[in-house]
Amino acid sequence: MPSSPSSHPANIAAVTRKHDPLNQGLPDGHLYHYASQAGIRGVIGEHELWATNIEFLNDRTEFDHGVEIIKQAIAARRSQNNEGEASFFEWLDFSPQRIKKEDVFVISFSEEPDLLSQWRGYTPKNCGYSIGFDSPTLEDIGWEIDRMTLVKCVYTESAKAELIDDLLNSYLSHWREASRIIETGEEWNTPSIADSFAVRVAFAASAMKDETFSEEREWRLVGANPKRRPLNFRDGSSFLIPYVKFHWGGPKAVPPCQPIVAITVGPGPNQDLALKAVKMLLNANQIQEIEPTRSEIPYRTW
Repeated sequence: MPSSPSSHPANIAAVTRKHDPLNQGLPDGHLYHYASQAGIRGVIGEHELWATNIEFLNDRTEFDHGVEIIKQAIAARRSQNNEGEASFFEWLDFSPQRIKKEDVFVISFSEEPDLLSQWRGYTPKNCGYSIGFDSPTLEDIGWEIDRMTLVKCVYTESAKAELIDDLLNSYLSHWREASRIIETGEEWNTPSIADSFAVRVAFAASAMKDETFSEEREWRLVGANPKRRPLNFRDGSSFLIPYVKFHWGGPKAVPPCQPIVAITVGPGPNQDLALKAVKMLLNANQIQEIEPTRSEIPYRTW
């Protein structure tokens, strides 16, 4: 289903996206992934990120919170009993439950390259890194690898309501068009609207976060593919965490594929050596166009 240019002007670039499930456009600048030493070695050396199952993220209300909001919005629209619409919303009523949490995987990014809460929350003390990615390249890779696409997280109740209203209105329009075509006897060849809506619900639910997380200004690379590659598992604090590997070609790929555009070395007692080591890591992997920088935040844990 083709997407139209975004109607949300805030912090959105005038870039046409190939895949824009929530009609959000792309961020103005780069997106940043905060990582540990092992993380930056994997990103630079192995050309790899890890997409975590959404049920195992830090916020225990992830996904369920968004699904519940969508269900409530559908129920509210049904209760209005507008002529010709009640049957549509009744038809969609079970769509939010059709996508399982086990099938949804995400990689988190921030619009901020040097944010204290990100250093504290997502990197080890004294040895964190912020890795900047070119947004269009990142999304192109995600789509080709595993049908993953970028969504912008929304935090306020009004933003969530607007997101869901836009989604419901879009599908109502498509449903009305399908109904007209069926009535005139023309062939209707698009995939099931309910199936398509269920996938969009997964993206929308993945984008909804509690307002207390708003400082992170998060974007997510989201995939809802039940036929993805085999799962991997890493250690968590109290349980194993399932993830899938997001791997791109690296400098020897044809054509070359290099989504990384910036690196910031986080607060720490040996920033000069940390910076030098990152430069050596980049050179060892034939990435000469990036000049890493230091965090400017006066945060000390040593």
